[in-house]
Amino acid sequence: MSLMGWCLNVDLPKARPTFKLCIQIGFKAREGRHMAAFVIGRMQIHSRDWMSEYFDKIPHVVADHKGQFLVRGGDPEGLEGDDLLPDAAFVIEFPDRDHAKAFWNSNEFQELAVLRRSGSTLNAILVDKLP
Repeated sequence: MSLMGWCLNVDLPKARPTFKLCIQIGFKAREGRHMAAFVIGRMQIHSRDWMSEYFDKIPHVVADHKGQFLVRGGDPEGLEGDDLLPDAAFVIEFPDRDHAKAFWNSNEFQELAVLRRSGSTLNAILVDKLP
């Protein structure tokens, strides 16, 4: 369960001193209700031999799993932190986690991942869209 909370200072004329009203709401995705999910990746490129084949094929594999690239390449720019900037970044949106995981675990993607690993390092995470 996730929690969302808001606090509001309430000052009523001719009343007691200001008081703080806080509301906390818990929510849980309902069974059968799907929330979009995002695969977010940061890639370091070590060689370019694999790139032409990979980037020709990956959009089709993503689309076959009902995904779409929101960011691809992205010209990363550092805003905060000491981590090395990636050479490329991507964000892929899927209808839900099941579609994202089916993509990630598919034979088609895993074959391309082997190719990608021959010349790059990837850090990727899976996150849900806010309700």
